[in-house]
Amino acid sequence: MGSRTQDTEECYSYHNQNQNVDYGRMAEILVRRAGSTDEFTRLTSITWINEFVKLGGEQLVPYYADILGAVLPCISDEEEKIRVVARETNEELRAIKADPAEGFDIGAILSIAKRELNSEHEATRIEALHWFFTLLDRYCAEFLAYLNDIFDPLLNALSDPSDAVSFL
Repeated sequence: MGSRTQDTEECYSYHNQNQNVDYGRMAEILVRRAGSTDEFTRLTSITWINEFVKLGGEQLVPYYADILGAVLPCISDEEEKIRVVARETNEELRAIKADPAEGFDIGAILSIAKRELNSEHEATRIEALHWFFTLLDRYCAEFLAYLNDIFDPLLNALSDPSDAVSFL
């Protein structure tokens, strides 16, 4: 409990001093907390991640894979509030057109999307596929360099038990 309070206070402190925010350090803390079994901790973490994505935008580029790894599972959280914030954060992340030359790691994002294709939750699998489509659309040449790694999982998505996934 003390750790949660300390992390929250640290977030508020950084947030209130926006011009000097170490978004990367904060993202690391929040990503770790987003996987908590405690609902309040997950909600607080995903809410702060959402705010940092909005405020930090491209400053968070090197942490996108970690952030996405925390956000995608929350899209299928049992708690509706967490799902709503996770979806919003996911959309914010996808809307930012990051440059691979500035540290945007397409391979790491594809690795997260590939992992989440195995999620037991349909909504998470669908969002993982949306990431594949987004990356293919924006970074075709770089995306194709990873085709050997992602071909089988994408092919398996065609036989997903969910029509919403397989028809996407």
